[in-house]
Parts: sequence; C-alpha cells; structure tokens
Amino acid sequence: MKITILTTALAMLCTASAAATNNNPPPSYGGGKCVSQQEGQNFLQKFIGVLGRTDPNYAATAQKIIADDFVEYSNSILSLQGLPLSAPLGIAAPFKDAWIQGVTQAPAFSGIKTLEVIVTCDRIVWYWVFTGIGSAKHPAAGFNLFHLKRKGPQLQVEKLFLEFDSIAWGLDTGIQVTYPNGTVLPPK
Repeated sequence: MKITILTTALAMLCTASAAATNNNPPPSYGGGKCVSQQEGQNFLQKFIGVLGRTDPNYAATAQKIIADDFVEYSNSILSLQGLPLSAPLGIAAPFKDAWIQGVTQAPAFSGIKTLEVIVTCDRIVWYWVFTGIGSAKHPAAGFNLFHLKRKGPQLQVEKLFLEFDSIAWGLDTGIQVTYPNGTVLPPK
C-alpha cells in the first residue's frame, strides 16, 4: 500500500514537473494571458524608472502602469508618516493619483538594486535594497507584491503591498527613533 501511494505521488510530481517546463503558452487569469517572466521584468523596469526618475517620461509612464482602481497597502509607510497601523496592512495610497503625486513629488530614489524577482500568473514579488535614500547611511531593504492586470497590451498594478526597513529609511531621512529601552537613534 505504501509503495503504491509513493509511486502515485512520484508519478503525479513528474507529470506536474513536465507540464511546468514545457513550451506551452502561459495559462490565463481573469480573462487575460498570464504574465511571462520577460513581461514581469519589463514592467518592473518601468516601475523602477518612475521611482528613480531614470525614465525621462516618468509621469506619463506612471499613468500607464498604475491602474485606475489602484490601492497601495503599507504599514511601513504609515509608520514613517506617524499614522495608525492596521492589520493586516493599512492603506498608504487610496487611489492612483495619490500614489503618483506622492512618488513624483518626493525626491527621486537612487541606489535601487534588485535582489530577486518572482513572477507568477498575475503577480510580481520584487525584493530590493535602496542605498541612496536621504543621507544614505543605512541601506533599506524591502519587498513589493504587485497584483497585476492588463489594460489592452499594457500591464498595470492594481494593488501594491509594500513593506521595508522603515527604521533605516526613517534614519536616512532625518526621523529620530526612540526604542523602548530609551536608546535614541541617531544619537544626540
């Protein structure tokens, strides 16, 4: 009996593995074609171009890649703003124009380094580190989880979940941090 279960499980695993590695087109989601690795990388480069202002048309690009029904969730951002946190995550940008205005009116981010990118059917996970925020004394690492959809041929993010080293970011941008034990950073 145990051998039969093991054999069946191995056969299913091999079949699933073979299906995942063949050259069939990606499956679809929500009426659209799944995002390929290359499409995900291209989308991410556009997003980074907006954040770092390396795209000369960053405002127009932001309008294209941010969906009209966009929402950003981030307790990291809320904590830096001194706003209440919520579970699982609070809304940091309730709509597209709020996000675009916040990003395009803030100083450009520099030292953006991609550590890893994972692309699934309708999501991208971007693991990153920014080394050029404010004073640039503390690298700030984080994750973005993009929920994507298509508007014609254009990929757009409709939900963005963002968490990062808010203490490092805060220190680099001049926020003073006081720990429960009384330690104050940066030291006075």
